[in-house]
Amino acid sequence: MRKKRRIGGPLLLSLLAFALQGCLDIGGPSTRNVSTNNGKQVSVIQNVFKGKIYATIGHNLTVISGDGSSKQLIGGGNIYDPAISPDGSKIAFVQLYKDYSNLASIPTSGGTPKVLVSGNGHYYHDNLDPSIIHSDYYWYMEPSWSPDGSHLLFLANLEKNYVWRSLGTPFDRAPFEDLEVFALDFNNPSAKPQVLAYAS
Repeated sequence: MRKKRRIGGPLLLSLLAFALQGCLDIGGPSTRNVSTNNGKQVSVIQNVFKGKIYATIGHNLTVISGDGSSKQLIGGGNIYDPAISPDGSKIAFVQLYKDYSNLASIPTSGGTPKVLVSGNGHYYHDNLDPSIIHSDYYWYMEPSWSPDGSHLLFLANLEKNYVWRSLGTPFDRAPFEDLEVFALDFNNPSAKPQVLAYAS
């Protein structure tokens, strides 16, 4: 007969700690107003904490400190998917545009964003069938750091124009449209993304 593990005690202690924090006004909440990119004011109720939180407010990258202060690191209203490096020194993020996105980074202290790979491209006609329009615009999304911070992993459609199978005629070609997982060597600016995984 297996012994049942009791989890009620630790759970009750955790809830009691949160309740006492509010009752004794230890690290109590503070309220402040934050401006969005269209000029509207948003009220933020914040509990005191140690450290920093990096978030998007109105799709602008903002750092919020435990003392209640905040600072916008990047504006423009097109910032998505921020990811902090394991050592806390860099943020990878996506800049979203109408037809494409860029994968970029910035130091957590702020500064000028650096585009790591751009999805900007153009539209063009197929050489075999001029009525078909292709593009070499690409989408990047959901960056994540490797545990040692040397590589960025992300989703992209970089192989959408790669024809992986020919079924006999040019009109039976099958481009690889699915998003794939790629890795980029962060410390090598000239490195090209390497595919790690794809849908089958």
